[in-house]
Amino acid sequence: MSIEILHSGLRIDGRPVPLLSGSMHYWRVRPTHWEECLLQLKGLGLPIVTTYVPWSVHEVERDVFDFGERDPQKNLAGFVQLAAELGLFVMLRPGPHINAELTDFGFPSRVLDDVRVQACGPDGEPIILPAAPKAFPAPSYASEKFWKEMEGWFRAAAGIIEPLTHPNGGPVVGLQCDNELSYFFRTGAYDQDYSDGALAAYHGFLEERYGDAATVGDAYGIGVTNFREIQPPTEFAAKAAFSLPYYLDWMEFRERLLGGALARMRLLWESMGVRDILFTHNLPTCLPGTPFNIPRDERSLHVVGIDFYPRRKDYPNVKQRTRALEGVSRLPFSPEFTAGAYQLWPPLTLEDQEFAAMATLMHGLRGYNFYMAVERERWYGSPITRTGAQRPGAYESLREFVAFLKDAEMLELEMEARVLLLAPRIYDRLEKAATLFGNLPPIVMEDVPPEYVVSEHPLGFEHCVQIEASRMRRAYQTALEELGITYRLGDSESRLEGLRGHDIVLCPTFEFMDDALQSDLVALLEGGGALVMGPAVPNRAEDMKELSRLDHYVARPEKKLDCAIETISFNNPHGALYLLTEPLKPGSKEARECVARIMTDARVRPSFPVAPPCERTVFRHRGRTVVFVANPTDEARVAELPIGDGMVLRDLRENISYGGQPTTRVPMRPWHIRAMEVLPC
Repeated sequence: MSIEILHSGLRIDGRPVPLLSGSMHYWRVRPTHWEECLLQLKGLGLPIVTTYVPWSVHEVERDVFDFGERDPQKNLAGFVQLAAELGLFVMLRPGPHINAELTDFGFPSRVLDDVRVQACGPDGEPIILPAAPKAFPAPSYASEKFWKEMEGWFRAAAGIIEPLTHPNGGPVVGLQCDNELSYFFRTGAYDQDYSDGALAAYHGFLEERYGDAATVGDAYGIGVTNFREIQPPTEFAAKAAFSLPYYLDWMEFRERLLGGALARMRLLWESMGVRDILFTHNLPTCLPGTPFNIPRDERSLHVVGIDFYPRRKDYPNVKQRTRALEGVSRLPFSPEFTAGAYQLWPPLTLEDQEFAAMATLMHGLRGYNFYMAVERERWYGSPITRTGAQRPGAYESLREFVAFLKDAEMLELEMEARVLLLAPRIYDRLEKAATLFGNLPPIVMEDVPPEYVVSEHPLGFEHCVQIEASRMRRAYQTALEELGITYRLGDSESRLEGLRGHDIVLCPTFEFMDDALQSDLVALLEGGGALVMGPAVPNRAEDMKELSRLDHYVARPEKKLDCAIETISFNNPHGALYLLTEPLKPGSKEARECVARIMTDARVRPSFPVAPPCERTVFRHRGRTVVFVANPTDEARVAELPIGDGMVLRDLRENISYGGQPTTRVPMRPWHIRAMEVLPC
């Protein structure tokens, strides 16, 4: 493939190309305005134009497609060729789901109306998505009838796309498989999919895992003679540890159903000649926990990103999502980054968008598709109008930000994160499985602590794992931020490769843990790494049978650290291991003191710390050091940074320098983020 993926963007034919693009929907813009719109998009400094290719727009009747033969506004090839003539690369998003605020989200109504295509709830009734302007039944990605219909659409689109791909001399360098594949935002554990096709896939998943029905029956404590006798859970009713494999398998299956669909789409496109380009996907604006699995999906696709449409007050979520993406993706990218807004959302201002852009950059985002760069119906505030005019304020703002990314080489910088905060996926699956809120999607409940929405039954363990695991992570995050120590958020699905390269790994551990993660933690220690675990040493695997690969490493205590929560350091030949014997409480003084003591013992020190509520991150590349400082409040602040004598901080956007003394005082306006390079006086 002549298109390479870097952590900072793409390399096309040996030339670096930042993954910076803007969305324009050709079928929503009159062809007479295409050229001016594309020129204005190029004038923003964006090397790539992105567009949806909607199935329902191009299919004029069953299996009959119009790509410009009847309606010039649907001339996909003409639009792509024009972009190439103007010096732009192209990324296409042909669905089959595109949303784009289209009726039926871009699916032909005839497909959605077919009962053989529809996803079902546990009661066997179709899943209805209450979307504007009208609700519709959601399709099941486990339906073979749906795949047959999809194949017809892909084949028609491939006939236009394949000759225009980069390997064939065209400008198309990327293709997105589907759009926000998330059970249509209905991600509740027991909401869907219970259709016949999904049940068949579930039974196939169990057969692949267990081999025969008797084995899975033994694991679940039930007597069965074939897989079809096993029905998936429809609510959380576990009362003891031995019941958990039944629920954990269901949660993993739901991840596999989505990820398998993405992998199958890529194979389908490649079978039709669309190959050797970038294959991507976008998750909705949410944290990438189950049923999403970015590390696994990036084994099938090249890049999986997250959409961002935040307001300034959403900064804590923006930070969380960006850090979670940066910690697992090979190229942290937002396939939809707010440029304007949908008319039915709460208002998004230009100030919201400017702050969000700097916030995501500060926490590790390295690619942006500005959605929508060119305005269209059901959307407002884009930097370019549908006639190709510049929108005052919005256009200049985006152009300046893109120029800043390029001129200051911001996308080349790499976060200095010496600490990895690891999220064991098995605990996340349990937390989502233990929901007490039925069909209410976790996306909706993202800001609500798990202790308010999940079962509090301890299931026979000393601690309530489905609550304490995420509380431990929040406690670590709060403590590290107060100490000024930059951390990376990790996912155990990234396996051992994702653990390496950090001074210390913080991993909540309880009485059970999957065999793969236990093995990875052992390999980390054997390789000389440092690990903080607790409040328990795992002694069971994911099947709840006895297994402890870490017992050996807690056999020789070296010392107890002097902190409120009992923390034991263990003497091992290779790596260092610390065991906390109690759960940490988010925001508590004890948690902060405990984490501080461990960091001191492990010789992990903060770089350029600032006092809350201001925050900072540090990036380095080829001898450069850039410090981001954020004031995520509505009051002016002064951030004090200990940079040392003989050094100054130069604001890379405002071209102002601060420093010259050991502690540098930097004024921060409300909702303000600075990117400052550390330079000698």
